[in-house]
Amino acid sequence: MSTAGRLTLDDRVALETLVYAYNVAADERDAEGYAALFTADGVWDGMLGRFEEQEGLRALCAKIAATPALDGTRHWPNNIVIEGDSVAGTATLGLDNVLVKALPEGPVLFSASRSEATAVKVAGRWLFRERLVTAAAAVPSPASG
Repeated sequence: MSTAGRLTLDDRVALETLVYAYNVAADERDAEGYAALFTADGVWDGMLGRFEEQEGLRALCAKIAATPALDGTRHWPNNIVIEGDSVAGTATLGLDNVLVKALPEGPVLFSASRSEATAVKVAGRWLFRERLVTAAAAVPSPASG
């Protein structure tokens, strides 16, 4: 049976682990760890701007760390869809991220976004090549009756 055109279970788990490591590095403001999850020519493009290559990705993490409104935030990814080809070493990932902020009175929803990403396998390790993040559009509250 050919595995061309689909991902092995090991690669699916590795890609889910990549998403987890990305969120932890962002939440912990670990610029080196964060940048290491992308290829050398990796790109993050989203609400904070466009950041390219390792230097730019470290700058993104520094920007997050320097934004007081983001203090205490944590990513909660969900609705993850992964497609790809283990033989070719390519994958696409789509997911929703809920950003929760820890406050003394308890956690609150801070924001929601959609991520679309491409990943490639480099020397046996999955890395993001590009990650596009779009804020979820706010909708008006339903009218009370």
